[in-house]
Amino acid sequence: MAKIAEAEALFSQIGEILKFATKAEDLDDILADLSGNQQDEYRANPEFTNIFRKLNQAREVVSNWQEYLIAAETGDNNARLEQLQRISSQLSSTPVVPRSMVLRLINQPTPERALEPKATQPVGEKVLLGEIKQKLTESGDIAAADAEIKALYQNSSIFPEDPSFPADVRKVNTLRILEPSMSESELFANIRNFKNGPYRDEFVFTRAIDQIALNAIARNYGIEALSAKNVTVHKALESMATDAVAAKDWKKLRRVLNSLEILSRANIFIEDSKIFFDSRIISLIELGEAAEARDDFEAAINAYLEASEIEGRYLRRQEGEEKLANLKVKSPEKVAILLPKAKELRQLAETARRTAEMQMRENMMTRRDFPNQRPRMPDSATLRPMIEEVVADFLKDKRLEQQNASETKPPAKVPVKSDE
Repeated sequence: MAKIAEAEALFSQIGEILKFATKAEDLDDILADLSGNQQDEYRANPEFTNIFRKLNQAREVVSNWQEYLIAAETGDNNARLEQLQRISSQLSSTPVVPRSMVLRLINQPTPERALEPKATQPVGEKVLLGEIKQKLTESGDIAAADAEIKALYQNSSIFPEDPSFPADVRKVNTLRILEPSMSESELFANIRNFKNGPYRDEFVFTRAIDQIALNAIARNYGIEALSAKNVTVHKALESMATDAVAAKDWKKLRRVLNSLEILSRANIFIEDSKIFFDSRIISLIELGEAAEARDDFEAAINAYLEASEIEGRYLRRQEGEEKLANLKVKSPEKVAILLPKAKELRQLAETARRTAEMQMRENMMTRRDFPNQRPRMPDSATLRPMIEEVVADFLKDKRLEQQNASETKPPAKVPVKSDE
């Protein structure tokens, strides 16, 4: 299960994080993650018991390691040795790091790693890390970068001068490993969290993250995985959307639009609000086709007419216009009668929409959550569903008025032909 996989992945990271930690603050994030993984909500499921027990024990090790780092930083050698002895005992049941590493730290006469960090660095470390960064930037091969970093620091007594890059490589590689067990939403939520981190303004991880996303899309859509060297995940989805439009495959297009929306929430590209209109056009066309199939020409005309007034990113007004043109060929008499009424209703609806939007903006501008707070300008995303509801009610009332008028109107006199 996904929850177990996430917990196991978290447990597997602990040893590397402890090796790379040079100050107490380096362990705050992993302690927060470990504290956030509680078993209470899964207590009834025995499958979770073992992994959450291991996480609880590991949290104790990490907590003591943080206290050891504080003692080393302040020069309190007695407290440093006490914490290391405690950690050594805990490793017998929770072997997150080699015991030999802790014994080596115990036998150091002074906390060299805390007091003289540069003295423990391998020769040419910065040069080697720079080469790994460059290769990762060009290739996006996060697995190779992770393997090279592990080889660089294979001696457990050697620690990186700047642990942030090795730690981020490990995180992205873990995401690559877990990707097959994640949904699109879970995957891109993790990508969003990483892209808000220290490397958000650099290109180092961009290609690696794009490759993970491309692998996920290939798996979800049953297509061959593309290379991030040749295309970004955004461009790949745009191409799929264009192909779906050409084939008029609305089901596939809706899926692609959903993927694009998830990507936008992950900050991979700037959200294009027109994607919302694409989804709206698809819904209207499907609504019109269903109405046409049951010979409800009034509903079909209204749906196609509304679709012809919307411009999306991938779908244009022509989709609705083509449907209307086909309907005219199919039933010219009915369309000739119903289309003018539908257009009149659309004009009235547009007037109602503008009026409702102005009124709602005015009302919301006067709202304040706290005293002395300046009024807030409501955005379109907040107002859109409210305005659509007002317009839908308005159209419903107008159609009822037309229906009642037609029912009360006396029938037209039919001329009687003479027998002569």
